Amino acid sequence: MKRITIISLIISFMIFATMDASLYAISIVNYTFTNDLDSVVCTDDLPDPMDTFNAQYDRGCYIYVLLYDVSVGDTIRVEWYYQGELILADEPYIFRENFYKVCRGVGFSIKNTAREYMTGYWSAEVYLNEVSRMRDSIYLEGLPQPTTTTTSSSSTSSSKTTTTYSPGFCALSLIYGTDSAQTELLCSIRDNLLSKSHEGRELIKLYYQWSPVIVKAMQVDEDFKEDVKELVDGVLGMME
Repeated sequence: MKRITIISLIISFMIFATMDASLYAISIVNYTFTNDLDSVVCTDDLPDPMDTFNAQYDRGCYIYVLLYDVSVGDTIRVEWYYQGELILADEPYIFRENFYKVCRGVGFSIKNTAREYMTGYWSAEVYLNEVSRMRDSIYLEGLPQPTTTTTSSSSTSSSKTTTTYSPGFCALSLIYGTDSAQTELLCSIRDNLLSKSHEGRELIKLYYQWSPVIVKAMQVDEDFKEDVKELVDGVLGMME
């Protein structure tokens, strides 16, 4: 009888300890995707995640995670997948202090890397203590792939290889130029206003979906290009 009682107490203690540990285990409370870690403040109410990034303007892609009940020795790491294939895997970050609430941002650079040409869906999978706890996706609108042309001269029997870049898919850049004040203003509106709401992000996605078609039309029809410019000029005028 005593043996049964002792065993029951041990089992009860183990169950209680397991439940108690689960209540205070490291956990993800919230997260967001952003192109600028410095613009995100570690609060319970994180901004809505960006779901579309553009290699022409965004220097990087980051996931910003809000964690609760972090203990010394807990780890976090992120794996990044492109079209389902593992591309990047972070080394585990080990916490050296206890935290009731803490944020951690990790990601990858886009500018001046091969990733700026990798158009498509990217997924971030977050591991806490080497256990997968969440996975979500974003869409990266990459730059057009560079094209290589080779010309030869029969008189010199030599060849020359030239690498060129086809026009970007951004209609506004074709009108005003990539580094113009107008383009910077519109990019600021995209990043600081439209990307903060679901409706705004849908507009961004719609723009990049139709922008390649508009670019091609403007390249062959100068009058159409002028019509688009007048329309955008009118919108910019209302913002000033």
